[in-house]
Amino acid sequence: MTTPIEDHPAHPGGKVTLVLDHAVAILLLDLVGRMDDPNVEPVVETVDHPAERGALWMLQAELEGAVGEDLAADYDGALETARTTLLAQLEGK
Repeated sequence: MTTPIEDHPAHPGGKVTLVLDHAVAILLLDLVGRMDDPNVEPVVETVDHPAERGALWMLQAELEGAVGEDLAADYDGALETARTTLLAQLEGK
């Protein structure tokens, strides 16, 4: 869900609040990190514009701020739990 909180959402200065399930935030953080990791096979083709890379970095920073501490102790375990949780939600379990 997205909610405009300042100005009009189409306005360049507008801000949007994005509410995500915790598991989704963890999975997106991992995905965005892999998208920019030179040591990993690319998840998607290279971004076309420098602003796109900047947007991904900003998204990554916001996600890290939201769930980063949760991942610090056991990244692999948290990632696996998030995958399991989201799959169960998608499958209606």
